[in-house]
Amino acid sequence: MNKSIITLAICLLLPLSAAQAEDSFTLQDLGEVHQEPVDPNDPCTILFCMGGMLSGSQDKECQPAINTFYSLKKYGRHGFDAWETFKKRRGKLDSCPTGDDQIKSKVLDAFGRLRG
Repeated sequence: MNKSIITLAICLLLPLSAAQAEDSFTLQDLGEVHQEPVDPNDPCTILFCMGGMLSGSQDKECQPAINTFYSLKKYGRHGFDAWETFKKRRGKLDSCPTGDDQIKSKVLDAFGRLRG
């Protein structure tokens, strides 16, 4: 996730510095760009993707992280336990040190107790 953020920051800042530079260059001058695969078990990735679902986004790259979120379930002796599932999912999202608490709360309110 950190590599993705750094890559995004570079991609956003690069056109600004290129516009100010006197020499022009092409994208081929940058060399080959490698995209890192998304880690579906990273709690920050899960929070990012589930936050996107709040706004209706259904990115193909996020599907493994969404599946990981919904795979976090707890069962009691009477079957699916929504409250224990909520606590397990909250624990996973809380392990993201840079996550916004408001987004975590909204994600958990919307999807925390769902069976998925």
